[in-house]
Amino acid sequence: MESLQMQWVECPLLDAAGVVLHPPSGSDDDDDGDDPIDLLNRREGHCSAVVYPVTSIDVPAASSRESWVLVCGGYSNGSVSATPLVARTTLLPALQWVRLPPVDALECDGATLTTVGSAVGVEAMPTTASASSALSGVCTTAASAAYLFGGLDADMNRRNTLYAVTLHIDADATPVMVQVAEVQCTGTPPEARVRHGAGGHAGCLYIFGGETDTQEQSSDLYVCDVQAGVWRVLASPSPLLSPAPRLLSLSLLFMTPTTFVLYGGAHFVNGDLRSFADVWSFDLATETWSVVVPPEANDSTPGSEWRADAPQRVLPPSNGHAGCVFALRPSGSATYVCAAFLGGKNTSEGDDAVKLVCFRPQTKTIEVCARSATPVAVSRKLPHWRYTPAVVSTEKGLLLLAGQCRHPQTPSAFLLTVSIGGVGEE
Repeated sequence: MESLQMQWVECPLLDAAGVVLHPPSGSDDDDDGDDPIDLLNRREGHCSAVVYPVTSIDVPAASSRESWVLVCGGYSNGSVSATPLVARTTLLPALQWVRLPPVDALECDGATLTTVGSAVGVEAMPTTASASSALSGVCTTAASAAYLFGGLDADMNRRNTLYAVTLHIDADATPVMVQVAEVQCTGTPPEARVRHGAGGHAGCLYIFGGETDTQEQSSDLYVCDVQAGVWRVLASPSPLLSPAPRLLSLSLLFMTPTTFVLYGGAHFVNGDLRSFADVWSFDLATETWSVVVPPEANDSTPGSEWRADAPQRVLPPSNGHAGCVFALRPSGSATYVCAAFLGGKNTSEGDDAVKLVCFRPQTKTIEVCARSATPVAVSRKLPHWRYTPAVVSTEKGLLLLAGQCRHPQTPSAFLLTVSIGGVGEE
């Protein structure tokens, strides 16, 4: 993994005419609440996905396959927004935000917005060790619909309704509206919750943990076939070997078609919020959890399976982070699939490092580490650590969108690019 290179790219803001906007002279902040330069404007607790638009028959085929970043909900300047924002991914790293008409169901905080297609890039990348060229790529998960679940509604009530969210464009490929339709569900749905973890793959949505009306934190895991609208509980045969109850783990990231990973999160102890630093993987074939990095005794009450000689902590305790997946193959080496977690904090202090959980399919081994990314090339800026940001996969990199920040920045979005820098076997 020494050949992995990561670099931050600042995302300039464009107006409707494509002209670059700038923050007020002598300031990195954007305090104009009525007409902010950055429409994300310190947003936190929001959710985001990359979607393909729903089109009419008059729209050119190329426009229908142009993906858009969609941002919903979250707090900004003391209020929750029902106004969705969209931006073309083809303009990245620049962002040209478009406000669309408000939708009541999108006025939410602590919800998740998830696509459920197969990640493009993992299976397509050659995985043989004899492959000679170095490759890297973000595993994009853009789809024609994203699924909104949970969170607090406009009346501050937790919810468990599942919504299908689609973006519509007109004949000129101009976005006109976001449509939100309730998915009629049967089976055993999750209890209403907020600040849960979510992931999607192969037509299924997975929901883990979160805060419910009856629990400060939970450890249940559910799956929904979104086309059939059927929920069921995924129960581990070995309940001791499973993650402790938690909230704010936020991202369930698929590293193979049948395995996702979970990192960190938080739990309440005597009213105080404490963060986890553990890593878990879940196997869909056997419906069982496996520990990758065990928790420490002061993270939670250890179960009987934990040893006194457990390895030292390799990732920082963190909650409120978010993440995506990328794949890379160093020249002459086997492929890695890496889950990258951005942002988050322990109790009051955050961490600027990128937290990595990397899987090598050929040997079925996992490496875990924290790495710092290179600052922006000219300005040497870095995104200050973010709490409850949104992170989405695009073909150009991992897009970090706003979040609570110790030093508000305008623009509030940064693109994390990944590449292979060295040659040779690792």
